[in-house]
This record gives sequence, structure tokens and C-alpha cells, in this order.
Amino acid sequence: MTKAKAAKEATKHIRRPRAFASADSSLRINAADFCAWQEGLGLSIASVAALLYVAENTVAKYRAEGAPPDIARQCWAIIAGIKPDTGQKRAELLGKFNLALDQANLKFAD
Repeated sequence: MTKAKAAKEATKHIRRPRAFASADSSLRINAADFCAWQEGLGLSIASVAALLYVAENTVAKYRAEGAPPDIARQCWAIIAGIKPDTGQKRAELLGKFNLALDQANLKFAD
């Protein structure tokens, strides 16, 4: 095997982090901000998991890698006093919140 082919084979197996394809990366919450949000509210991992409707392992992942935009929006909503809920009520609240954020982003872009 030539050196060039060996180098090419080695680069095939490098694990690359996946980007969240669901939205702009600027809408994500990074790990440090997620940890600060959790600690600022004085919440345990179990209580954050229950509040965001995710598993405790998922919360640990968010603490290490950051969270996707939908979780970031739920965190911001909780800070604003909107409690996440399941079902239609949750979808309506998150829809309104998403619309407000999108409109704010458009104003700042102009």
C-alpha cells in the first residue's frame, strides 16, 4: 500500500461531529450556557430532564455538547416564565416563541 493510499484510508475513519441540521447553529445553546442556565435555576439533572421532557442521559449530553435549537428555545421560554407543556399547548407556545424569535432575527438582519 502506498503512503498516499494509507493516508487516505486513515482519514476515512476520523469521527467528525455532526452538526444539527434542523436550524441555524446560532440558535443552539452551547454547553457552557446550558450549564449556566441549569445552575442559575438551581435544578438537578433529574429535574431538568423532567422539565424538558427528555432523559437524564440526554441532559448530560446537553451539558457536554450543547443543545439543539428546540431545547434552547424551551430554556429561554422557562427563563421568560413560560412552562413547557406537552401536546397542542406546547406546540402553540413554541410556535409563538419561534415566530417572535424569527421576527426579531429579521429585524436585526436589516
